[in-house]
Amino acid sequence: MNKNTPISFDKLVLHIRQELNITQEQLARHLNVAFATVNRWENNKFKPSKMAEGLINKLYNKLVKNQKIEPFLDKKSLNNKQI
Repeated sequence: MNKNTPISFDKLVLHIRQELNITQEQLARHLNVAFATVNRWENNKFKPSKMAEGLINKLYNKLVKNQKIEPFLDKKSLNNKQI
């Protein structure tokens, strides 16, 4: 993850899922957590544990590095980016 552009955890989880075209349940199984946990993460109703946050960040970095997904850029990041 780009350390210069903070990404909210809920948006990061959603981005990974959408880029991989998988359901919350499929991501939950991959991370060995409950479906409800992924749902709460995406809806910003539940803070992830340090371990879960580390798993998501590691997954994101691996997927971007292997070009499986596009890096996350939200509209706010794009608007603040100087070209």
